[in-house]
Amino acid sequence: MPRRSALLPLSRDHHDTLVLARRIARTAPDDLPALQQLHTAIRPHRDKVLQAHFAAEETLCAACGDCLLPGMRQRLLDEHAELDRLASGVACP
Repeated sequence: MPRRSALLPLSRDHHDTLVLARRIARTAPDDLPALQQLHTAIRPHRDKVLQAHFAAEETLCAACGDCLLPGMRQRLLDEHAELDRLASGVACP
């Protein structure tokens, strides 16, 4: 899907985060070395990528004002809060 150049960094963030999430989902629960490696990657990803990404998306949503579908801004905020909670609460196996 073509994207505006201003949205490319957000699109890359989505891709990188989905790749990490897929790696986590595909890792066997008993593969402790792989889980520890992923654990080591999650918090830095949250701190370096997700927090800035969330702020940028929330700023864009605020700028859009009434042009968003009803409930879309709140859904975005709720999803960001949930993802942040999950990334913050990761416990090392």
